[in-house]
Amino acid sequence: MRAIGTGLLHGGGGVAATEEETLGGAEDRAGGAGLAALKRLGVRQLGRIRQTHLDLLMQGTILAAIGAAVTSVPTWIGILLVLGAYVAPLTLGVLAFRPELQKGSILYRGLNTTVLAGFTVAWVALAVTVLSR
Repeated sequence: MRAIGTGLLHGGGGVAATEEETLGGAEDRAGGAGLAALKRLGVRQLGRIRQTHLDLLMQGTILAAIGAAVTSVPTWIGILLVLGAYVAPLTLGVLAFRPELQKGSILYRGLNTTVLAGFTVAWVALAVTVLSR
């Protein structure tokens, strides 16, 4: 199993793509019915689809827990949290189709950085708000 992408330590965004995780390797293992359709749609890194899916599930769960635990979240914090929780995983989904954007696109990196910075500001602001009550 030869690594194609890199993990968190090398700026790979947390997904280490191997030959088996690319569509070619996965198609060989699974017989390729659904994967062939994804390939026709232009998906080049199946691991990014999985990463996006899991990230959306985790972010939704965390937002639901925050909604249950914190009675009154200021509107601007809530907007940043919801936007960050949904836009950040979707930017990972883009990489399933165009993995070269991660290192080769200033626009993609700028958007991703802006979303994550806003998300971080929202979490810090929420912590300060809750602790100051």
